[in-house]
Amino acid sequence: MATVIKIILDFISKNTDSCIILKGNTTQKQKLYNRIINNNYNELMNLITIKILKEEKLSDYILGNQYSEFYIYKK
Repeated sequence: MATVIKIILDFISKNTDSCIILKGNTTQKQKLYNRIINNNYNELMNLITIKILKEEKLSDYILGNQYSEFYIYKK
C-alpha cells in the first residue's frame, strides 16, 4: 500500500484541484484502507486533507473511526 499512497500523493501534487475517492468494494478492503490511514495519519495530515461522506455531505475525517470511503485532497 505504500506504493498506492505514493501514487496518490504524486497525482494530487500535479493535479491540485483534483479529488481522489478511495473506496473499498469489500469490507476487508474498507478495513485495510482505514488501518492504513489511521497508522499513517500524522504523516499524511501534513500533505493531504481527508474528508468522508456523512449524511450526503463531506465532513472531516476523525482519527479512529471506520469509514467506507475517503475523499482525498491536496492540502
